Order: sequence, then C-alpha cells, then structure tokens
Amino acid sequence: MNIVFYPIEPQFVKIFFSEFFHELGVFFEIISNDIAIGFYGIKTITEKVCEISVYIHDKFRKNITKKISLKCLNFPFILGFEKILIRTDLEKIKRFLSKLSKYGVRYLFKHNNIHWFEVLE
Repeated sequence: MNIVFYPIEPQFVKIFFSEFFHELGVFFEIISNDIAIGFYGIKTITEKVCEISVYIHDKFRKNITKKISLKCLNFPFILGFEKILIRTDLEKIKRFLSKLSKYGVRYLFKHNNIHWFEVLE
C-alpha cells in the first residue's frame, strides 16, 4: 500500500472544507494507492508543536488501515515537529485514538465536549 501526502492550496480547503481550514495550516490530500481518500492538515502552534486534522471521505472510512493511521501520526515528525496535538468531539475517534497508546498517543483531557490527545516522538 502506497500512501502519499500531496500538498494542496489552502484556498481549496477554505472553499470546500471550511470547518477543516485554519489560517496557520498547511494542507495535503491523502492519496492511497493512487486514490484520493481524504485531507490532512497541520496547524503550527509553535516551532516544535502542531495540531493535526484528518478528514477521510465517507466511502473510505471503513478501509482505514493501521499503515494509514501511523503515516498520519508520524508525518509531522518528518517535518521537524516534536509534539502533535489532536482534538475530536467524536466518541468513535476518541476510542480509536485511545487504542494507539503504544504508538505514542496519549489522552490528555476533555474540555467542552472536546477530547484532547498528544503524540510524542
């Protein structure tokens, strides 16, 4: 399985996925085996800390593999970040992320119905 993050223009994200857009973000299309399966965003918080967002198109959500998940978790480290933050209000995603502790994912807290996680190298 070949997984690539292809850079896309922030304006595209702003127009079509406004809830995913952030001014300090860089955005990528997630390509798996030559098929666009979703979007990936990295919001810089500090020089070494970022927050990631992932959107997978509905028809591919059932096919998310461990390899795709780990690629999403590790990509910011390749770019030089040392800590990743992830937030979700979806209980299903909270349960999924909680199962990834052996890959450096750690649950932080819940605030205003948002669950926060961190990932360290």
